Amino acid sequence: APMENLHVGEQAWVFRRGNTVVALNNSAQSAVVRLPAAQRGALGTDALAACTAAGGDGGELTLTIPARKGCVF
Repeated sequence: APMENLHVGEQAWVFRRGNTVVALNNSAQSAVVRLPAAQRGALGTDALAACTAAGGDGGELTLTIPARKGCVF
């Protein structure tokens, strides 16, 4: 399956490959990223229990990635 970048930042990166979404944060502080609401179905429960995905305004979904952590949805 091809890889699709959902968010690329200075310290945070979120990408999708097939049915899996991976979120990485290299910063010493937690990162909050906003994703298109269409990704809501892909963000079930984090397999590593590190990240939380919450609803957002209109067409966005908010994902919080703790400092120096990764998440797999």
